[in-house]
Amino acid sequence: MISRMMRFDRDVRKSTTRKRKNMASPQSRELAQKASAIYEQRLRAQLERTHPDAFVAIEPDSGDYFLGRTLSEAIQAARSAHPNRLPFVLRVGHHATIELGVAFA
Repeated sequence: MISRMMRFDRDVRKSTTRKRKNMASPQSRELAQKASAIYEQRLRAQLERTHPDAFVAIEPDSGDYFLGRTLSEAIQAARSAHPNRLPFVLRVGHHATIELGVAFA
């Protein structure tokens, strides 16, 4: 006889190991893959030395990149140069572009 707690634990593990549906479109995933490859292959080593913590917007079709002190600055520079294309933005030297958190008083 399986206890309720063991059954609950088993059910939780099953639900967390199911394949999650990807919410990004195939076009968005392709854009992210291309831009990430450009960052890793061409930009990472240089930018981590010269522009740590900056935001870099990469236009993957041209390979052009644009730096900014803020996320908005980087996006605005990319959109000015390529108004009809979507840039992909990374934060130099970070695992995530932005971090969301909660402050407790």
